[in-house]
Amino acid sequence: MATEYSKPSVMNKNWSSQGVSVQPSDFKWSQGWIQEKPEFEFMNFWMKDKDSWMNYSNQKGLPEYDSETEYVKDKSFIQFNGSIYKAIEDVKAVSPLQDTSGSYWLKIFNGSSTALDASNVSPFMRSFLLSTTLNEVDSFLSISNTGKAVLRSNSQADARTSLGLSSYWSNLVTNSTVSQSQSALGFSEYGKGLINKTDDSATLDYLGFSAIGKQLTSSSDQNNALNTLGGTITGINLFRSSSADNALSLLSVSSLGIDFLKQTSFQNMKLKIGMTTFSADLSTAANVSDHLTKVGVSNYVKTLLSSSDASAFRTSIGANNASNLNTGTLPTARIASSSITDDKLQRNYVYNTGNKKLHFHNANINQVQLYENDVMLGVLAYKSELPVISSESVYGLVKEANVSQMNNKTSDKVYVKPSVVANGSGYAFTGTTSTHMLNITFPSWMGGYSRRGGRVYVGGNGTITLPSLFPNACLCVSVTNDTSARNDQRPMHGAATAERGIVIKNPDSNGAWCWWTAEGY
Repeated sequence: MATEYSKPSVMNKNWSSQGVSVQPSDFKWSQGWIQEKPEFEFMNFWMKDKDSWMNYSNQKGLPEYDSETEYVKDKSFIQFNGSIYKAIEDVKAVSPLQDTSGSYWLKIFNGSSTALDASNVSPFMRSFLLSTTLNEVDSFLSISNTGKAVLRSNSQADARTSLGLSSYWSNLVTNSTVSQSQSALGFSEYGKGLINKTDDSATLDYLGFSAIGKQLTSSSDQNNALNTLGGTITGINLFRSSSADNALSLLSVSSLGIDFLKQTSFQNMKLKIGMTTFSADLSTAANVSDHLTKVGVSNYVKTLLSSSDASAFRTSIGANNASNLNTGTLPTARIASSSITDDKLQRNYVYNTGNKKLHFHNANINQVQLYENDVMLGVLAYKSELPVISSESVYGLVKEANVSQMNNKTSDKVYVKPSVVANGSGYAFTGTTSTHMLNITFPSWMGGYSRRGGRVYVGGNGTITLPSLFPNACLCVSVTNDTSARNDQRPMHGAATAERGIVIKNPDSNGAWCWWTAEGY
């Protein structure tokens, strides 16, 4: 049972009505008391003001209209010229007298006389008050039969029945707890937990959303969502490409490359990159033999090229023994046939057999020339005197240099193959596309210099160590933030380690990517 309060015995008295009271400044009024000793004049004013409002409210009941108050629709009631009005719209600084159209105020009590009579009551209320039976009231208020049945129900169950509620709905509306109602609606325990969440974050956690999933659901636009997914500016623009040409241009594909990719056959693609019709056709060779045929090599020469060993090659060219090529002499019947009887082959000796011809001569260069249909197929040189050491102007014999000679740089009687020089330095990418590991290394005989680099992720306030990058020592390190991922990151820095590697430190609390390079030997 509610507690009933008695009306105070001390009323209609204002504190400090005869004393000194001073109204505080607007700032003090809004600030209120702080840790201070209040001025007695301010305290008197405050208590006097509250007493005045309590006495005013006790006496008037409803406050009188003023132009400073903002009145709320359907919730504000005022006195004006002895009558009571209700605000039917939000209103300020418009009195009931000024509201000639009745747009803001509704008079609900006319206080022009001391008692209500017919002249002070609207026609509607007068008819209602003069009703003598319930049926007349029902009819006057336009209450339907269903409404009458509900209003005259002797119990809640009768009222629900009168409203046509099924037993399911009757049970639903009589549940005493939220959980019971949820169960009646068929909610699972998971569903009950879901609808009880009080904010978005808790709901998303309950639904199993990851951190990035939460960010996606709160994305304000497409750009924000794509950034959350780690999309670069190029990637975002690529997703929005209106045509294949536009997409390829964003990927820095040249106009030639775009045209190349649009070709409908391999043959057309080959022609687009500058291959002649011949070279394009050559690239379709099914095997080595087909390739040689397309470049005009005869079946005979193909047989020579496919010889499995030196003996098979000699057989193909009609030489039954080749030991003479290693001794510097040409004994009878060692190259062509027994019809050659000279102990030594003389200058410009020619031997013919069918369409093949062997031409021997030993003028300045001892050699055997092989012809077919008067086309020279090759030359076999044989040794007849001590070898000549080669130089820039003289052909001769020379030995390939080994690694020790290369490193010492002392011998001038050896040579380095062009392929070794061309491949002296190593250049390679390793790792994944997200790390981009670069390695440029020169051999020891070219100084052993090495330059390495890549892209790595370093956690917030974290450190990453890349050990043993160089065989001897790391000379210098350079680290640059990758601003394509974020541009508000504090600069990272790196240093060489005693273990011939590097260490990279991130002074920022956020993790980020960075590019690094290191030089050593």
